[in-house]
Amino acid sequence: MKKFLTVALVIALLAPFCTVQINKQLYAKQIENYLIEDMTYRKEAIQSIECKWHFAGLPSYWLNVVFCG
Repeated sequence: MKKFLTVALVIALLAPFCTVQINKQLYAKQIENYLIEDMTYRKEAIQSIECKWHFAGLPSYWLNVVFCG
């Protein structure tokens, strides 16, 4: 019983962190697809896409896109 509670506690503490990380990756991929497919940017023109999560404030996720100069 003690092992079960320990495992449940670890899962409960890690679940929000994992959810945020997965959402960050999904949003970054969606923006990349939007820029390439809908806005017709070349993949080589995008230097980086960085997604940040903010606990307070709206929107919760911020995406920074850096284009090659």
